[in-house]
Amino acid sequence: MKNQLKIGQEYPIKGEDQYIFKMVQDIKAQMARLHSPGSVSRQAHPKQHGLVRAEFIVEPDQLREDLRVGIFATAKTYPAWIRFSSFSTKPKPDIKKDVRGMAIKVIQVAGHKLLSAELHSDNQDFLLVSNETFAARDVHRFQRVVSIVTGSVRGFKKIWEILANLRTLLRARSEFVRVSNLLQIPYWSTTPYQFGGESRAVKYHVVPRSNHLDPIPKKPKDWYLREAMIRTLGQEDVWFDFMVQFQEDPHEMPIEDATVKWSSSFHKVASIRIPSQDFASEEELRSGRNMSFSPWHSLPAHRPLGGLNRARRAIYSHMSAFRMKENEAQATHPSRFLKLKKSNNMATTPTNSNRAIVMQMLQAFEKKDVEKVLSFMTDDIIWFTQGDPKAIPFAGTHKGKKGVLGMFVKQGKLITAQEFQLKSISGGNTDDNPEEPVVVTIHEKVLVLATKKTYEMDFSLTISLKDQKVVGVVSLMDTLAVARAFDTVS
Repeated sequence: MKNQLKIGQEYPIKGEDQYIFKMVQDIKAQMARLHSPGSVSRQAHPKQHGLVRAEFIVEPDQLREDLRVGIFATAKTYPAWIRFSSFSTKPKPDIKKDVRGMAIKVIQVAGHKLLSAELHSDNQDFLLVSNETFAARDVHRFQRVVSIVTGSVRGFKKIWEILANLRTLLRARSEFVRVSNLLQIPYWSTTPYQFGGESRAVKYHVVPRSNHLDPIPKKPKDWYLREAMIRTLGQEDVWFDFMVQFQEDPHEMPIEDATVKWSSSFHKVASIRIPSQDFASEEELRSGRNMSFSPWHSLPAHRPLGGLNRARRAIYSHMSAFRMKENEAQATHPSRFLKLKKSNNMATTPTNSNRAIVMQMLQAFEKKDVEKVLSFMTDDIIWFTQGDPKAIPFAGTHKGKKGVLGMFVKQGKLITAQEFQLKSISGGNTDDNPEEPVVVTIHEKVLVLATKKTYEMDFSLTISLKDQKVVGVVSLMDTLAVARAFDTVS
């Protein structure tokens, strides 16, 4: 078969599906054994050092024509999340060597995605680690190592398996590294990906622009890598270059053997900017724990290739669902924590898109700049707020800017917003339907001044635009909770 190898082509081994199924079962059993329901963590990369906001910047006019593929085809600055982590199933002090991870989730990426369950998702994920190659050569060897490390084989059989797979285990151990700052090291995808057409394949590489390296602390704390990130991002922006490396020879740079380093050149296709920020909150930790990453959250143009990626498709999907079920949790929506107060640092969409206009209007609303909010509306706007005006004084239909202004004034006299946070935004960003409504979900906590009661909920705004002006708004909320807060008797 060696003489028949072709660029970008996959060659699954016999019995691959059975090996993948066995890995899923072994990992589930391990996690159920290690954790009680409600506290199940990731099997790989459970130690989260930081979940940070970022920008994924594509400038195709600076790229060769053949590099303008998929997400890299259109000039755009995408908002993104990046999760930095350590690999070991049982988290250990940062001074211990480990594989370090950089999982990038680019959001607001248009186009159908590979997974049928997420066909209309706007996510494109890139998963990278601190080593250039993968320890296991193929799915069969990977499955045997997983059986060892998850404890599914015991006694004499485990000893035999360790001896039979010693080379792979030693290779895995050699990939563990000790680092001083996760924002200052390079990362690799280790596995290949399609790049546009079926006859093109690449690996990914992310390189820090700065050559500076912090020293290892003399008395390192267990979480010194997180502290280093907090210190760095408290002082400056951090930049990385996102690069691709093409498969040029199917024999010397195989698709199905991730232990082999490719020798071809790297080509920059995007920039990553992590703006200076305060990410060290329980909210970010929680959202990172429940955020799902997979190389298969992808456009078809960047389809994962090779047996190890095929295994990851099943493992990541099953384990994410298992973790959410055991913890009675829901996967974090990637747009949930893009807070309005920080969105000025995030060039999220074309400035003239309906979604961008709504974002600007919401930013003005959060700042209580009523005049600017009204400037985004037509003179004959209709704003409908769900509820009975007798129970909720600002409910009902409000016509024209004057009516909307009257509603805002009434709200200002009746309530005070203690929390106002964008959870999700969809629609309003497609060229083929310029009048598509924008649907926004906002979490708010509100104090009713007269009763001193609060209500906390998620509510939605369906915002219709025409010629880049807001013509209608429908606000849906938990009317019972709001009415109770206004009730002076209960």
